[in-house]
Amino acid sequence: MNVENVEEGETMQVNTQTRILRKRYIEALLSGEQGLASQVIEEGLSQEVAPTRIYLDVLAPSIIHIGDLWHKGEINVAQEHLATQISMRQMGYLMRLLRPSKKLGVRVVVTAVENEHHAVGARMLADFLYMDGWDVDYLGDNTPTKDLVEFVQLRGARLVGLSVTLVENLPQAREAVYMLHQLETRPVVMVGGAAVEADPMQAESLGADARNADPLAAIQDARSLLGLGVAKHTLDEYLKVLGDRIQTTRKGLRWSQQRLADEAGLDRTYISMVEGGKQNLTLGAVMKIADALEVTVDSLLGQEASFISS
Repeated sequence: MNVENVEEGETMQVNTQTRILRKRYIEALLSGEQGLASQVIEEGLSQEVAPTRIYLDVLAPSIIHIGDLWHKGEINVAQEHLATQISMRQMGYLMRLLRPSKKLGVRVVVTAVENEHHAVGARMLADFLYMDGWDVDYLGDNTPTKDLVEFVQLRGARLVGLSVTLVENLPQAREAVYMLHQLETRPVVMVGGAAVEADPMQAESLGADARNADPLAAIQDARSLLGLGVAKHTLDEYLKVLGDRIQTTRKGLRWSQQRLADEAGLDRTYISMVEGGKQNLTLGAVMKIADALEVTVDSLLGQEASFISS
C-alpha cells in the first residue's frame, strides 16, 4: 500500500470513529445522561482521537443537531437546556487538554447579548478563538450592555464577539454595537448566532463590522479586520478552493450533485452553487457535506482551518 492510500485509510478510520462517537454522544444527550456523555468523550480520547477532532466532529455537530430538534419541536426547551449544559461541561473539559496556537497577543471579549440566555454559540466562538491564539475573555450569557462596554474599555479589547440566538434580541445587539463604537479606542465588533441567519436583513442593520453565524468564518473575518495573518485567499478565492475540494471528492465517489444533496440533506441548487464557489457556507453545512462524503471537516477546509486540526 502506498503512502497516499495509507493517508486515505487513516482519514476514513478517524471519520468512522468520530461518526460512531457522535451518534452515541447524541444518544447520551437525548437521554440526559451526563455520565454517559463523559464516557463517550473519554472513549474517544482513549482511541487517540485528538481533542480538537472530538470538539469539532463530535461536540459541535451534536449541539447543532440538538438545536435543530428543538426548533422542530421534537424536544422541549428543558431537554435542550440539559443537553446544552452537558455539552458545555464537556467543552470545558476538552479545552483544558488543548494548547492554543501561537499567541497573537490580541484580547477579545465574547458574550451573548443582554437578555440572551443561549450562550453555547458564544462559548464555541470563544473556544475557537482561544485555539487560534487569541487572549479570550468569555463572559457567558445575558451581559448587560452598560457593563459590557465598561468591561471592554477596562480590558482594552480590540475585538468583541456578540452572540444572538433569538431574533427578538437583535435590538439589544444593535444597542451594544452602537455603544461599543462610541468608545475612544473603538473595538472591532462582530455579531453572530442563529438570529443572524434567521433574519439577515435585520442583522445587516446592526452596524457591526462583521456578521457571521459560523465561528470558523468569524475567525477569518476577525483576522482580516485586525490585519492579523490575513488568509492567503480572498473570500471568493477561498470559496472556489472549497468548492473544488467538494466537487473532486464527490466525483471520486461517482456521485451526482443530487446524490450529494440527498445524502447531506441539502438542496441540489445549493450544492451546485457551493461547488461553483458562489455560496458561503455555515459550519453546519460544511459538517453535513463532510459527513455525507465520509471525510473529515478539515480535509475540506484545508490549511485555512489548521488551528483546529489534530
